[in-house]
Amino acid sequence: MMAKVGPHEVYVVGREDDGDSFEGGSEVSDDGASWETVDDNDMDKLDVSTKEGSTQNTQNSTDDNAERENNGGAVPEDNTGRNGPLSMPFAAIGYVTRLATEFFGRGRKQLDASSADGINENEAESDEAPEVSEKAVNEETTIEASEACDDGAHVNETAEEKSHATVMESAPAITKDSLDRVDSSDDFCFKHFDIVQNPSDHHFAAADGQSTGGRKWVKKVQQEWNILEKNLPDDIYVRVFEERMDLIRAVIVGASGTPYQDGLFFFDFHLPPEYPQVPPSAYYHSGGLRVNPNLYVDGKVCLSLLNTWTGKGNEVWDPLSSSILQVLVSLQGLVLNSKPYFNEAGYEKQVGTVEGEKNSLPYNENTYLLNLKSMLYIMRRPPLHFEDFVKDHFRRRGHYILKACKAYLEGSLIGSLTADACTSEKSKEHSCSVGFKLTLGKILPRLISALKDVGADCGQFEYLQIPENIQES
Repeated sequence: MMAKVGPHEVYVVGREDDGDSFEGGSEVSDDGASWETVDDNDMDKLDVSTKEGSTQNTQNSTDDNAERENNGGAVPEDNTGRNGPLSMPFAAIGYVTRLATEFFGRGRKQLDASSADGINENEAESDEAPEVSEKAVNEETTIEASEACDDGAHVNETAEEKSHATVMESAPAITKDSLDRVDSSDDFCFKHFDIVQNPSDHHFAAADGQSTGGRKWVKKVQQEWNILEKNLPDDIYVRVFEERMDLIRAVIVGASGTPYQDGLFFFDFHLPPEYPQVPPSAYYHSGGLRVNPNLYVDGKVCLSLLNTWTGKGNEVWDPLSSSILQVLVSLQGLVLNSKPYFNEAGYEKQVGTVEGEKNSLPYNENTYLLNLKSMLYIMRRPPLHFEDFVKDHFRRRGHYILKACKAYLEGSLIGSLTADACTSEKSKEHSCSVGFKLTLGKILPRLISALKDVGADCGQFEYLQIPENIQES
């Protein structure tokens, strides 16, 4: 039976003694659309619990590895009545394939002739040698990345303005010797792809390393690195690890035109020794928040491409053609989309119907509130190697985040704003509910304080910290 979700039913009720928890109507109680949130104290406890669990897992790595072997390296299926995940239709798969193909056909940079010759010679020597020197490969890649960053890349400003417009935007052109894109407004340099050390806080750090992967495995991982280095979309950033080639960490910036706008969504991946015969394992850093039907609080990522949900044909992992880039683009375009309501199991049948569109509106309101709480969590606990990126992102985008909040308080439709948080014709189609505005008003004081702490320009919106001003806006 399909449950009807009304605007008054979407907000999670907080404890009476918790001034920071959400207030409003009742929580959506349908089995296919249950949403969970926690307050800041609970998130702190969850974070401590997670760290203690990670320590215990490290001390008992032998048992953990045995369990992973029994599970085939994949996240076990959840049979506790949680939402079914997204099974991508062929049309959606076609979109991902076309988008990935577009990225493959256009590199962010072209290596100069001498560098290309050097790489070809190294690959030739690697094929002839009985063993692959992983450290030498990693050092060479690190040196190339460092030299490219030192050269000081400059980005086309027009492309930068479009970087948050939509997941369908292509990567901007950059100079020949550049590896990374730089915000034209300052000197901060954060490469889209880089090799780093110390994966200590990585979710899969206790898993078996690349030592059991073999020569073919190392060569395949190097190919994945090369694809990611040259073809990442504007709003995806990746870090790989010199001593642990089996681990990958990525962050996806929420696209404009969605309730995830300007949010940061972090994922950890593990490439098992059987890769690419089996897909990578994935973990989402939830912070205790259920921001999407396919991203669980416990970190499980449900996607047919990862074989964590049923699928057929092009919907599932193909050892010959699938890649980490394809997974990331799928998460960006098919999971963190403009109407996550239809990602709920069975709800895709409501696409285009009056009932479905009506239910999607309050769902987006709740999703945006969770996105804001996720921002607060990430600013307090940025993942390792992304600390500077997180701070710079919210310093630059803080003004636009608050501008978006103001627009939504004034009645604009959730997910209808441009990259610079300006309204569009779509913004007038539907006004936000009273419950949403009241809940947003409770989050804004903490959000403004956190954004000020990272150096964001909040002066124009500080008045939103006063409830009376919100009611008048």
